[in-house]
Amino acid sequence: MKKTIGLFLLLLMAATRLTAQQAEYLVISEVRYYETSGINEEFVELYNPTNAAIELSGHKIQYKSSTGVNWTDKTTFTANDVIQAKGFYLYGGSATVPVPDVSSAATLGLGNSGGHVRLLNSSLVELDRVAWGAADSPEGTVLGSHERGGSFERKAFETSTAASMEAGGADETEGNGWDSDDNSSDFVIHNSLATANPQNGSSPIEPDVPLVDGSGTVSVSPSSITAPGPANLAFTFTAGDTLLTTVQIELPAGWNYQSAMISGAGFSQANFIENPNDVVVNAAALQGADTGILTLVGVTVPTTSGNFTVHARTATADGTLAVIQVQPVVQVIGDPIDISELHNNNGDGLPVLLGQVVVVRGVVTLANELGIAAYMEDATGGIVVYDATFADGVSIGDDVTVIGTLTQFNGLAELTPGTVIETHATGVEVEPTAVTCLQISNQGASGEPYEGRLVQLYGVTVAGTGTWAGNTNYVISDGTGSTELRIDSDCTLVGLPIPGDPFDLIGNVSQYDFSAPHTSGFQVLPRFASDVIQSGGPGISGGPWESGHTQSGLSISWTTTLPGASIVTWGLTEAHEIDSLVYENSTTQHSVDIADLDPATAYHVRVGAVDVSGSSMTSDFLVSTVSPSSSPGTMEVFFTKDVESEYALPGNEANGNHDMIGEIVNLIDGAETSLDCALYSLNINAVLDAIVDAHDRGVAVRFIYDSDHDQGEVAQIANAGVTVIDNSFGSNGAQGIQHNKFLIVDAADEDPSNDRVWMGGMNFIDTPSNGIYAKDNAILIADQAIARTYTLEFNEMWGSDTMTPNAANSRFGEFKTNNTPHHFVVGGRQVEVWFSQGDFVSQQMRNLIATADHSLYFNILSFTLNDVNYAMRDRFEDAGVAVRGNFDDQGDQFSEWTDMLAWGADIHTDAGPGILHSKYLIVDAEHADSDPAVWTGSFNWSSAADNINDENVVVVHDELIANQYLQEFANVYHDAGGTADFVVGIEERPGRPVGLSITDVYPNPFNPRTTLDFQLERSDMLSVEICNLLGQRVSQIDLGLTPAGTHQLPLDLSAQASGMYLVRLSGERQGSAVRKVMLVK
Repeated sequence: MKKTIGLFLLLLMAATRLTAQQAEYLVISEVRYYETSGINEEFVELYNPTNAAIELSGHKIQYKSSTGVNWTDKTTFTANDVIQAKGFYLYGGSATVPVPDVSSAATLGLGNSGGHVRLLNSSLVELDRVAWGAADSPEGTVLGSHERGGSFERKAFETSTAASMEAGGADETEGNGWDSDDNSSDFVIHNSLATANPQNGSSPIEPDVPLVDGSGTVSVSPSSITAPGPANLAFTFTAGDTLLTTVQIELPAGWNYQSAMISGAGFSQANFIENPNDVVVNAAALQGADTGILTLVGVTVPTTSGNFTVHARTATADGTLAVIQVQPVVQVIGDPIDISELHNNNGDGLPVLLGQVVVVRGVVTLANELGIAAYMEDATGGIVVYDATFADGVSIGDDVTVIGTLTQFNGLAELTPGTVIETHATGVEVEPTAVTCLQISNQGASGEPYEGRLVQLYGVTVAGTGTWAGNTNYVISDGTGSTELRIDSDCTLVGLPIPGDPFDLIGNVSQYDFSAPHTSGFQVLPRFASDVIQSGGPGISGGPWESGHTQSGLSISWTTTLPGASIVTWGLTEAHEIDSLVYENSTTQHSVDIADLDPATAYHVRVGAVDVSGSSMTSDFLVSTVSPSSSPGTMEVFFTKDVESEYALPGNEANGNHDMIGEIVNLIDGAETSLDCALYSLNINAVLDAIVDAHDRGVAVRFIYDSDHDQGEVAQIANAGVTVIDNSFGSNGAQGIQHNKFLIVDAADEDPSNDRVWMGGMNFIDTPSNGIYAKDNAILIADQAIARTYTLEFNEMWGSDTMTPNAANSRFGEFKTNNTPHHFVVGGRQVEVWFSQGDFVSQQMRNLIATADHSLYFNILSFTLNDVNYAMRDRFEDAGVAVRGNFDDQGDQFSEWTDMLAWGADIHTDAGPGILHSKYLIVDAEHADSDPAVWTGSFNWSSAADNINDENVVVVHDELIANQYLQEFANVYHDAGGTADFVVGIEERPGRPVGLSITDVYPNPFNPRTTLDFQLERSDMLSVEICNLLGQRVSQIDLGLTPAGTHQLPLDLSAQASGMYLVRLSGERQGSAVRKVMLVK
C-alpha cells in the first residue's frame, strides 16, 4: 500500500510538473530575426493560451539590442486588434508568409548577433520576453541562434522538440503555451524557412477545444457604409453547440445610433437594453441553427474613411461577456482627401497613414499598360494603385473616386487593394508636370511631391547604347543633374533603339528604395514608345543590327519611321575619329558596309538618317570584326559528369567526366605572355601552383576575385607577387558578387594563334558536391576577337589596361557599362557574348527564348527570374515549344519551380550526387534548320545576377555544340526521372505535341478517390505523377504503352494528407498535361 501511494504521488507530481508551467496569459510564441537576404520577413508571433479572446488595444511589442539599455516600440496595437482564444496574432515585415495581422513596410531590424523582444500589456506591464545570441537580459538562459529564414518557436509542452513542433510532428497543433521563464528551455530552434511556422489571426486555433463565453459567430450587413450616414446595420449571431443567452454590440468611439430592434428565432423571447454606445440582448436562446439579429437603426459615423471593428461579445447563462473570436468590420467611405496627404512620411520614411483605409479622387494616367500597377493623380499629387482588377477596369483619362488601404513597397506609396467607388468622367487629359532630373532625384527631402505623378523632362540624354531592354534601369541626365529611367518589360519601347541625341521624356514617377528613410531610388517609367520624344530627322524605329562580319569589314542595318539618307560614323573611340559616310539613298530600310577595318578589332559606331527636317542618330555601340585566319576559331566543351553519348551526332561525342583540373593547368602552363583571372572562388592547389609558376616565368598575371571568398590561396597568389583586387576595390563596395569564372590567356600579345578564353559555370574549387564535383560545364574558346572582348571586360573591373589597377576607374557590379562588342563569328559559328551588369543579360535571354521553334531544355542552379519563366511559358502555349528542365532544388526561395510545374513544363530536380551547378539553356537542339543554340556561363537566372553581380554569358549558335549539351542534359534529365526521348540527326514533327490532354478530374475536391479522364490522339508510353505544391512526388503510376482514345484512370490518395496536389500526365511523344486537385479528408 505504501508503494502504491508513493507511486500515485510520484505520478501526480509529474503531471503537475508538466502542466503547471502552461501560461495563462499572452506569450510571444515565435520569433524570426535572421531573414532571407533582401526579404522583409522578420516577425514576432503572439499566442493566446487562455479560453477567452483578448483585446490588444494598447499592448506593445518592443525591441532592444543585445547590450542596449533602452527599449524601442516596434508596434502598438489598436482597438481593431483582437487575438482569439487559443489563437495567434502576427506582427512582421511585409514579405512575411502568411500575411501579418500588423505589417511593417520597413524591416523590423532585429539584430542578427543578438537582441531582445518583449510584450507589454496596455498598463505597460511586461508579459513576456525573448532574447537570443549575445543578448544580456533574457528570461533565464539566453537562446542561441537560428539559420537564415528559420525561427525560435515556443514549445507546446516541456517535452516538445523541434521535430515534434514541425509540420506533421506530435505537438504541431497543441499550441505554444509552455512558459517556465527560461528562454533556452521554453523554445525550440528551426533552422530553415521550410520548418519555421508563423501563424496569423486567420490560422486555426490550437489546440482545437470548444469555447464557451465568446463563442459563436457574428456577421454584419451591410459591411460598407458611406459617411456620415445614416445607415441601418444588422448584426446576425449564431451559436453552434453552445447555448448563448447574452450578446452585446459596442460601436466604435464617435459612432451613434437612433434605436435598436431584434428578430430571429434565437431572440424570440429576448429583451434588450439600449446604452449610449452599445446594446445588450438578454434572455436569448441561441443554439444550433437558430440565429438572432440585432439591428441598429440610424447609425451615423464620422467622415473619416477606414475599416472599423465593431466589438461583439457573447456569454452563456452563468458566464461573462467575452469578445467573439472574429469581430465584424464595417468599412466607412468618407470624404476624399488630397493625394498629397498620402506622402506625409514619418522619420523612417513611412507614410503617417500607413495601413489605413483612405478615399481619394483623381485621373488615371497609367492603367494596365505596364501590368497591375496603375497610377492616378489629383491637383496635389499622384499615387500608385496596385490592384489588377483596378488596372484592368480603368483607362487612362478616367476621373475616379477610389477607396483603398495605404501601403508602401520599397519606398513607393501604394493603395493595395484599390476599388473604384464612382467614375465621374472619361477621356480627361492630364498635362504632365514639367520637372528636371534634379527635382526627381532630390524630392525625397521635400515630401515626394512628384512620386506617382505623370511628369515630362526636356532635353535628356541616356547612359546606354543599343536598344531599350525590359526591366532595366538607365541613368538619364539634363543640365541640372541625373536620375533613373526604368523600362518595364511590357513597355512598347523594349527593343527599339536608344536615342543617341537629347530627347524629351514623359513618364510616371516611381520609387525603389528598400532602406529607411526611403529618400532615394526615384525613377521615371515611360508608358509607351511615344513617351520618348525625339526631335529632327526620321525617327529610328528598329536596329541597329550587325548583318555581316568579315575580317576587314562590317555590315550594319536599321530602319526609320520616314525615308532619309543613311548616316554612319565609326572609330576606335567614342569620338568616331576614323570616318563618316552619308548615303544619299532616301529609304526607311537602311544598310551600310564599313570596309578597310582591322581583324579582331572593336569599333565604335553610330548610325542614323537625315532629311530636310534634320537628322537622328543612334547612341554609340561597339562591333567587332572577325579574327584573322591564324586564330584557330575552335570551341571545346567540357562536362564534369556523365553524358549520354547515344544522342551524339556522328563524331560529336561530348567530353563527359572530364579532367577539369588537368585542362585548366595545361591551359595556364601554356601561357606565354599574359594571364588574366576573374574567379569567384579558388582552392585547388594545382591551379594555384600553375598561376604562381606562370608569374615566376615572366607571364603578366592579373587576378580578380570575389570579396567574400578570400581563401588562403588568394593570399598565396598575392604573396607570390601577383597583383590582386576584389569587387570592393576603389569605391565599388561589393554590393553584389564577382561571380565570373573566366581565364584569358595571351590576349596581350599580337599573336592571334595563342589567344584562349576559358569560361563557364564551374567554380575553381574541389569541395564536396561543388566545383569539380558538381554537375557543370566549361568552354575553351580559341579566338582573338573573343579574347580581346573578355579583356575589355576585365579592364573595366581592373580600372586600366596595364598591370596596375586604377581604383578611380574600376567598375564592378551595378557601376559597369555596356562597353564591349556582343556579336562575333568564331570558326564559322555565330557567337554572342554578354556581361552583367550593363548588358541587360536577362533581356538577351528572353530574346533567345523567343527564337525557339521546337524545344527549350535547361539545367539550372537557381531560377527566380519571373520574366524568363514567362518567356518560356509563352513559347510553350503560343508555339507548342517543348520545355524541359532540371533544377538543383525546387525549394529555393522565390523559385519558379511551382509556377512552371503548374503550366505544364516537364521539370525535375537533380538526383545527385553533387549539386547541379550549371546555368545553361539549349534551344532547338534536335532541329538543324532551326538555329540550334546554347546559352551558358556564370549567370544564375536571378535578379542579383542581372542587376548587381559580375557575370558573363556566351551564346553559341551551332548544331554540334548544341548536340553536345543535349548529351549532358539528357543524362541529368533521365537520372532525375525524366522519360522523354530525344531524336537527333533527323527532323521531328514541327509544332507542339497536341495529342495528349486531361479532359476532367471528378469529383474535385474528393476524399480520397477520384477519376482522371484523358484523351490520346495516338498511342504513347504514359506515366502519371502526383506531386505536392513543393514539387515533391508523392505517387507515380506507370501506365506503359497506352492506345489512342479516351481513357479513365482511378486515383486513390488514401495515404496522403488533405491539401492541394498536381496531377501530371506525361507521354514520351506527346508532351504532358497538368491538373490541380484538392484532397479533403
